[in-house]
Parts: sequence; C-alpha cells; structure tokens
Amino acid sequence: MMNSENMNSSDEVSQSVERIRDLINVVRGDIPVNDFYFILLLFVVYNYEYDDFLNSNIINVDNDNFHQELIKVLRKSEVIEAVSVFENTISNIAPFKLKIILEGVFDINFNSAVFDAVLNIMTNAQGKISGEFMQPKEISRFVISLSGFSKLVNKWPIVYNPFAGLCSYGAFLPKESVYYAQELNKKSWAIGLLRMWLFRGELNNVFLEQDDSVKNLLIGAEYDEGKFDLLVATPPFNLKINSFGNTKRRESVEKFLIENGLNSLKENGKLICVIPVGFLFKGGSDKELRKNLIDRGVLETVIQLPSNLFINTGIPVCVLVLNKSNANNGYVKLVDGSSFYSLNKKNKKNERTLDDKGLTKLINSNIENDFQLLVSKEEIEKNDYNLAVNRYFIEDLGLEDIETSKLETLGNLIKVVKREKVIEKTGKVIKIGDLSKDKIDYTKTFKELENRNLGNSLNLLKQDSLLLSMVQVDLKPTAFVKTEAEIYYPPNFIMACLVDPEKINLDYLVLELHKEYVQNQLKSKRMGTAIQRVSRKDLLEIKIVLPNLLEQVDKVNIYRSSILNKKQEDIKELVKSYGIDVADENSFLRHQIAGSLKNVRGTFSAIKQIINEQIVPKLPEALDLKRNPKLETTLFDYLNILERDITNINKSVNVVGQEIDLTELTVSKFNILDFLTNYVNEVKNRGSNLFTISLDIDEDLLIEKQVKGIFVNGDKEFLRRVFNNIIENAEKHGFNNTINPENKIEIDIQYDFDDLEIQVDFGNTGNPLPENYSHEAFIRKGSKTGANAGNGVGGWFMNEVMKLHNGKFGFTDETGPEGLFGEMITTIELTFPIELKL
Repeated sequence: MMNSENMNSSDEVSQSVERIRDLINVVRGDIPVNDFYFILLLFVVYNYEYDDFLNSNIINVDNDNFHQELIKVLRKSEVIEAVSVFENTISNIAPFKLKIILEGVFDINFNSAVFDAVLNIMTNAQGKISGEFMQPKEISRFVISLSGFSKLVNKWPIVYNPFAGLCSYGAFLPKESVYYAQELNKKSWAIGLLRMWLFRGELNNVFLEQDDSVKNLLIGAEYDEGKFDLLVATPPFNLKINSFGNTKRRESVEKFLIENGLNSLKENGKLICVIPVGFLFKGGSDKELRKNLIDRGVLETVIQLPSNLFINTGIPVCVLVLNKSNANNGYVKLVDGSSFYSLNKKNKKNERTLDDKGLTKLINSNIENDFQLLVSKEEIEKNDYNLAVNRYFIEDLGLEDIETSKLETLGNLIKVVKREKVIEKTGKVIKIGDLSKDKIDYTKTFKELENRNLGNSLNLLKQDSLLLSMVQVDLKPTAFVKTEAEIYYPPNFIMACLVDPEKINLDYLVLELHKEYVQNQLKSKRMGTAIQRVSRKDLLEIKIVLPNLLEQVDKVNIYRSSILNKKQEDIKELVKSYGIDVADENSFLRHQIAGSLKNVRGTFSAIKQIINEQIVPKLPEALDLKRNPKLETTLFDYLNILERDITNINKSVNVVGQEIDLTELTVSKFNILDFLTNYVNEVKNRGSNLFTISLDIDEDLLIEKQVKGIFVNGDKEFLRRVFNNIIENAEKHGFNNTINPENKIEIDIQYDFDDLEIQVDFGNTGNPLPENYSHEAFIRKGSKTGANAGNGVGGWFMNEVMKLHNGKFGFTDETGPEGLFGEMITTIELTFPIELKL
C-alpha cells in the first residue's frame, strides 16, 4: 500500500483525481453512475494486493476469460465482502475497457487523500440517484474532537457508530480505537469497509456490519464491560420510525437514538450526534426528552452549526454532546457556531465549509463570550425547555435607560383577535406575501385578492385589525381596513390584533416594529428550519420604546418630514446628474416622455379599434372622410401616418437611450415553477432546436419543506426574453449553431428558504466561455466575444432585467476540477427573491 506521506500536496492529489476522472469516462454510459465506485475498489485492492495482481499477469489474460480471472484475483483480498458487492458491475463491463482502467490503476499514485477526494465528488454528483452523500470531513473531524480522546493515555476507546454511512467518523478516530459500526445500504457499507481498510491499514479493530441500526441497535452487547466509551452518529434527518419496543407509536429517529443510545454507554461515556435543530425547540415528546436530559444532568453541550453545510439539504443542524458524567453542575454549555464557516466560492450552490478548527478552539477555551456561555437549569426551565441557541445570545439592545414596555403588559395596547369559525366554503385569503413592507403606506383592504377554497385552519377578519407576520424575518405590520369583502387569514402564520389608540399611535407602532432593536429581539426568539417563525407568546413579549402620545405623534411627523426631504434631495441630484451634457439631457428627457408615450400608444390603439369595430360597420364611408374636400388625405391615411410616427418615436426613444423600455414593464405575482415548466414545454415544441432541454425542480425537497408554491413578482414577457437570450447564446456560442446529440441544456433550481431566494441555473454542454472572461465583461453594454458575437447587449440586457426584478445575474464556467463529474460546461445563474405558499 502506498503511504500517504508520499503524496501530501494538493497538486499531486488533484493530478491523481484528474486521471481517475478520465478512467470513469471510459465506462460512462455503460453502467449506472452509482456503480462507478467499483474503480475505488480496484485501487484499494491493488494497493494492498500488489503481488497478486502482478503474479496473475491479469492484463494479458484473453478477453474470454478476463472477467473470471479478475474476480478470482479480487476475491483473494481481505475485503472479499466488499468485492462481492461489485462483482456484477465488473462482469457487465467490456474486457478492453476494464484493461484500460486497470492500466490506470497500476500507474496512478493513490492514497487515502485521493480516495476521499474522488469519493466526495462521486457522492455529490450521484447523490440524487443513489441517495447517499458523504458527510463533510470538517463535521466528522469536529465531532471526534469533542470526544476528548486525544487526552486519553494507554487506553483504547471503544466507539459505536450506528447509521455509519460511508464511515466518515471512523476515518478520524485514533487507529488504536475499536470501531463498531452499522450501515444498512449495501454499497455504502462496502465503500465504508474499503475506506476503513485504507485509513487503518488493517481491520483487526473494525467491526462494520451491514445491518439496520433501528432494528438492531447494539445495547448491552458483550463489548468491554458491555458498554461503549463513545457513540457518534448522524442519523437520517427527520426520519420517523416505529417506537423502540413493542408499541406501535411513531417517533423521531433522533429521540430513538438519544434514549436508547445512552443505555449503551459506560458510566463515563459520551453520545455525540448531529441532528436537525428542530429537536431543540419542538414540543411534545421532544420537549419531554429535553426536560429529562436536563433533569438527569447528562446534556453537556449544544452547538448550533452554520446552515448549508450539507450538499443534499439546507436543513440547519446542531451537535448534541451527552455525557453520563457531566461535570457542568446543573449548567448546559450553549455554543453559537453559526458564523464559523467559509464560503466555497467555486461552488455555484454557495455551500459553506465549517471552520471546525476555530470552533474547537473556542469550545476548548471554556471562556464565556459572545459565542458560548453556560446556561443554568433554572433559566432553561424559565424558557420552557426551549434550547434554541439564539434565545440565549441576545444582543445588547441599548434599552436599559429607556422606558420600554412589553406588548402583552399594556392591557389592550395589543389584544389578539379571537378565533372566528369559518363557515363559508370560499373566500379571500391573506398570505404572508400580501402583507405590507412599507413603513408609511401600510394600510390594505385585500379586497383585490381572488377567491379560493377555504380550510378549517383559517380565521375570519370581522373588524379593522393590525396584522403581524409570525414567520420569516420581518413582522410586516399591516393595518387591515374592513370592507364588504370577507377576508380570512391563517392564524398559524399571521397574528391579528387590536390596537388601543388611547395608548399608542398606530403610525408610531408600525415605525417601531420596523426598527433594528425589535428585529434583534425577534432574531433571538425565532425558531424553525427552512421556515423561521416566532410563537404568539414570544411575539407578545417584544419590548418597544413607549413615550407619551404627543411624543409619539412628533416622532412620526419627524420621520415623514425626513423621508420627504430625502426624496427632494434625490430628485435634485438626479436632475443635476442628467444636466451634465446633451447625452444625459436626452436620457433625462427620454424618461420624462416615456410614460406619456406609452399612454399615447395605448390611446391610439383604442381609438383605432373603436373606429374599425363600431364606426365603420355603421358608416362604411368614414375612413374616406377628408378634412378638406380639396385635399387627397383621408381619415384612413391620417390613421396610418399617426401609427407610423408613434412607432418611429417609440423606436427612437429606445435607441437614444439604448436601455430597456421600463414603461413596458408589467409586473404581476406568478408561480415561477409553473412558468418555467410551461416555458420548457414551449421550447421542446419549437421543432428547430439544436439541443435537448430538461428541467429539475426537486419536487422531493418541496414536499419535505411543505412548500406548495414559489412566487416571484415580475414581468413574464421580459423574463421569457431573458430565457430566450440564454438559449440563443448557448446555440450560437456553446453549440456553434450545429446539431449534436451531446447538445444539452439543463435548467436546475436551487432553493434558499432561509433568505427566501431561488436560483435558476441554465447549464449547457457546449463550448466553455473564453478564458478569464469576467462578469464585468459579460454585462458591459457593447461587449462582444467569439466568432458568432451579436450586438453586444445580450449580457447587459439580462443583467438589467434581473436588476429590475431585484435579482442577480451571474455565471459559472465549470471546466476546472469543480466540474469533475458534471456534464454542464457553462451555467447562467439567475437569482430571484421569492414568496412561499405553505
């Protein structure tokens, strides 16, 4: 076996990985992508069974007997169980292709670093098919660092790893440790076995079973006093299983692991697990378990990790450290590690990489600061056993010397509206996206909403009310004014309340609820994973600054005056900037007349329609009328001249400015996923395409997050022009206007439910962009490149449209190592702000 010390540099590892990529391409299309792992099997066995490969002279065996002889050599390996998993895969590959791969296996430098680099890329590229992902090494390394094994002397720790996956924890354990693990997925188990063999050099202390951890959790087994020193696990997130024992009750896999895993530990043993943060604040059985752990004194540490650490899910996770000999004496250490990360800029999905070394240093310091503190059992009990870390790291609001009041303590300052039973079957329903973001114009009737079917979970609004959002990042205070329309709202997402005008001015209250000190309080109280929410109880505990009514009115007037002055200053600056030279003056004049021009075009179209459809049928000679009998020009001629000149003026205005005609923008709220689906179907039906096109909206993720619709505010026609522009560019530049079966365009959707954004990626398999082509060059007006260059406004146009939609335009050229196993060479990225329907 090759020693890892022989090849440490990232360059050497990258070179080996690149060469293995070429080997994988040899069998691409011949076998399923989740069978590519067999190549890692060949590498590992060869590096351990070097002599057997050479003595068999396997390369020179004739093709008729090649499969049989190769498998015979592989079966001599110590990991014959892993070999058996891939025998069928090897038998289905043509002998000449296997020989090409074996020549590469014999020639490429290989070690554990190369193994993990290739395995990581394979699992990331194949995860949607195989369902298996590799846990980031930073998380595995961090969890093992919490075990304290580095401080042990003359002792071999005994470790149990249920739900082992690819044995990521085993790779970071001391080689002297005894490692028991279970993994149900057969291929994952086989790769985990190879990985342990490669990392440890032997399997004497490794007991990896292909087994169901739920059905056969190792409790009370005969291993060194019948117990383990450490249990580590990352169980499948949010999995529901049958309750352990004989009952038919369903429970979370996290609860199952914690309750039963503690029983498998020695008296001084630890259980460390990576689980969704929902466990920290959910009610019911999860809350009962939290209370039990705190009362028993076994919960030692709770660590909030950054979001987006896993490629397969954006679910925020935390690390729990349970210690049967916890020495914190009635306290729990809470660690806010949400900011300990770096961004992987090469990855278009913007995954984060955990700064595990910095986080470990923080925890080992045992110093209370802005990121870690000890919280007493009494304080946790006061917070109703809610362990959401953000609740306990409240920023200094600067309100100590200012008179403040909780919303709930002011009597009927804010009084929650009582539930009104829904009787009707249809009605108008308010959604979070319908609430106002404006600090001044915040009043709505909602009578413009369309009728929809009503459910039992809605409330009827019977009077003027203040509506507050309990989800996402803003309260979005909105004053509802009752009209004849019946308006309903979801009380689980929106709180309706009455405001006492004798105690607080509504304008003032809305301004305060938008302020940063209120947002900071909300930040500490919000809970949730994909969708953040604040409970009604916590919302009513928000503190606001409350002067007397006269001062409240004065503050509102001062704010409105400042807004008015700011607008006036902005107008002055705009006029000044447009008055610099003639070109700028023309641009200013263009914007001045653009709105009127649109009205003229619309009015003319209406007049022409009235004449043709209502006047001419009754008075056929109308179009022949003349202003003066001596003149030749008729009404028909005047209409044509007017239409021609209006069209020419409009074109001239657009040409002079060389800008998008903003007067043509028609904004509406629509389901972006439905729009994309219809667009792709339209493209497929064009008949003259040089490519195949597909759309991946990841419906499984939407179901997991309980998202029923994703909406954007925008102009469909402008966006369709952007999409067409992207496809035309792919045809011209990527595919060189030629037909090829390999020409593919894939539209992939990336969701960010934390920041409420959606990224639409248009990837193509054509030629890459020019080397060192910058984003600035792409979006610069007049910038041209390539043999098929157009007028140089395509990239600029797309960027301008995205700015109009409050979005972002970008691209990724995936010709480097990050695109190792992906077909897409160039990807255009469009990012939109979104609203969710839940």
